[in-house]
Amino acid sequence: MERLHSETCPRYLLGVLNAGKAELQKQVKPEAWLSSGPTPGPGCLLLVCHVSGFYPKLVRVMWMRGEQEQPGTQQGDIMPNADWTWYLRVTLDGAAGLSY
Repeated sequence: MERLHSETCPRYLLGVLNAGKAELQKQVKPEAWLSSGPTPGPGCLLLVCHVSGFYPKLVRVMWMRGEQEQPGTQQGDIMPNADWTWYLRVTLDGAAGLSY
């Protein structure tokens, strides 16, 4: 019993802590793709950026035009994927013919 208490348990706990540390330090780069959504009005286009497969959950995604962040960017909820990574959808009502 003494050996279990002084050697086996601490070694087991150290293994669990190391595994948890590796999981917390894990980083997975996202995959992103673009699409368009339903037209919000004449001469407008709904731009949609899908970002998926990222980890950890903390991420910032925005629509840019040149160096300027575009006002009106709408970020959806960050949703879990089945593989423990995350998915995010960011939209912008854009004017047709402009580049972003």
